[in-house]
Amino acid sequence: MCSLFTQRIAVLKQDLFLPPLQRYGQTEHDYARELILLHQEAHAYQFLVDKPFLAKTKDDHGYTLMHHAASEGLINILELLLSFGAEPYASDPEHHCPLHWAIERNQIQVLDFYLKSELWAPKHKVYQHPLRSPFCLTIQLASVPAAKKCLALGFKGSSAQVPHDWAWAELSRLSRKNQWGYRAQKPLSTQERIETLDEFATLFLEHGLSPLDQNQDGFNAFLWAAQHQNILLMQWFFAAEAHLGRALWQPLSFSPLMLCARNNTSGTLSFLLDHWEQYDPEYFLLDVSNALILSKTHSNFHCVSLLEHKYLELQVPDSEHEGAGSKRL
Repeated sequence: MCSLFTQRIAVLKQDLFLPPLQRYGQTEHDYARELILLHQEAHAYQFLVDKPFLAKTKDDHGYTLMHHAASEGLINILELLLSFGAEPYASDPEHHCPLHWAIERNQIQVLDFYLKSELWAPKHKVYQHPLRSPFCLTIQLASVPAAKKCLALGFKGSSAQVPHDWAWAELSRLSRKNQWGYRAQKPLSTQERIETLDEFATLFLEHGLSPLDQNQDGFNAFLWAAQHQNILLMQWFFAAEAHLGRALWQPLSFSPLMLCARNNTSGTLSFLLDHWEQYDPEYFLLDVSNALILSKTHSNFHCVSLLEHKYLELQVPDSEHEGAGSKRL
């Protein structure tokens, strides 16, 4: 605990009156929690000094005082609880530690406190899965400032496996429809989603999280967008840089068209076929043919219709296109 905080508390303790427990059935842990939530730091200090064991306890919901202090951004209370032996990585029933709560409430100072101090332990069980890492949580909670803090400190994921494909996969999954804001009182509007997506995608590129990188299954960022039917993200790729959109279409073990044909996502397939100019002409016709075969195999008849129409359109002789202004492969 820093000396400045010690001096501050010493002043606050002078002539301090601590209200008694008044609610029927209220436990000491509940009372300490309410003092924290009300930002009554001086009262919380006096109460916890008399009952330091509360720093290690959980309430009936499985939450510690560290969780509540982190969610309120009270660094001084966090330091106090840690000095009493509180567990900095205590997990709640959803396997979130106090740091996750801080990110959810956009308490950047707590994130900075955790990542810069000796509290940071990447091998802790809370962070073993990439989706439980603080960085992925910043994406899940649409907190661009927290994501910037993680990247500024050189933290991207929980292990050497990530973060590129996990970051883009989470962005693709959450930026479609109303997935963002699922814990907020008011979900993001369409315009807010577009702006937040742009901020995240631009941030990823600035810090070297390339959408061209593939995971062990051969998925890059564009395939994730197709998998999640995220047309907003695909439009962003096409608008970002001319070469980026085309590069993302390069033939992989499984192409975006084949993915849509297999999943019977005709809306996304229609969007991709309408933007085939972004595709490398050398591979497009072959890709349409392969996707057509796959859609027939899975009896996805709407996709079959779309692909057959595009395939025939590309096979029409030049003479039939003259005067119509149609584009041909």
